[in-house]
Amino acid sequence: MAYYVTLDFDDFYVSLSDFWSTRLNLPNGAVLLFWNCLIKYVNSNDSHYLTIESDQKQNIKECLQVFSFFTTLPLSTFEYEFYNSEDILEEKLKDHPTVVEWSNKLAQIERSLKRKANRKRRDEILELMRMCSVAALHDYRNHHEEQFFMYFKPVERVAKLVLETRILNGTTSAARKNLTKNLLSQLLLSNFNNTSFDENTLNELAGELHSVFESSLERMNHRRIVLALSAITDKMDNSDSDKANLLKINSSRIQQLVKIRNDIAHGNKITIIPEDLGDVEFLSRQMIAQFFFGFSFNQGYLKTKKFDRDFWSK
Repeated sequence: MAYYVTLDFDDFYVSLSDFWSTRLNLPNGAVLLFWNCLIKYVNSNDSHYLTIESDQKQNIKECLQVFSFFTTLPLSTFEYEFYNSEDILEEKLKDHPTVVEWSNKLAQIERSLKRKANRKRRDEILELMRMCSVAALHDYRNHHEEQFFMYFKPVERVAKLVLETRILNGTTSAARKNLTKNLLSQLLLSNFNNTSFDENTLNELAGELHSVFESSLERMNHRRIVLALSAITDKMDNSDSDKANLLKINSSRIQQLVKIRNDIAHGNKITIIPEDLGDVEFLSRQMIAQFFFGFSFNQGYLKTKKFDRDFWSK
């Protein structure tokens, strides 16, 4: 038995006052394969909808969450029902250039999601994607504070994960501890009357200093994000234009974004400008894509048009 859900794009107009005709950059009637699902897109004079079909309801739920994230549309936030399918879909328009492009991107996304590390974190990844979809929904509703806050949550969570897995453990942490020990030894010799402690005492002092230093880095939201973003951009190719754009969001800018986040959380009156919303969405989607998938968001972006613009295409 197969199941399917259908999402009517008229809901963008009816529920979200979408006067811009939100749409996917896919030909009418295209059917694509992703996540053990078949995705059919119809955009004709008579109807405009998306159907997702699979033999497992869970596949459809997960497919829709990932699809929503990489299209930047809040499709997964819409109410939908499962129906039994009698007509099994088949891939169509496979040779159309746009369908080929989407299929290649979806295949790349699926391979990344099925990596061992991501299999263990699948629920976490889908939850972060859900937050972005909720933020996108608030974008349509002009709820700027809620939009900003929901995009900021994944930034915080990914930053913590980067610190836990790439920075504050393993060989890099051990190397920093050894460096702290060497610096401390030099400091004692040059500024404390040529003091020289025994090895055990020196290791103890270095361990205490190293622990305090890492704790101070980890304790503050702003510092965590700056460290995590540096670790992410360091792994990106210098030719990647997204790296240059991420580097523009420097420590001072992150400090500003953190302040906005805190003001929202505390109920303070604030003014959020389009640049704030753009930067926090860019950070959120890029950090998720880079950390879990190993590529820039644009490499997985499935072209769409909303608010009569395509924000992510270069």
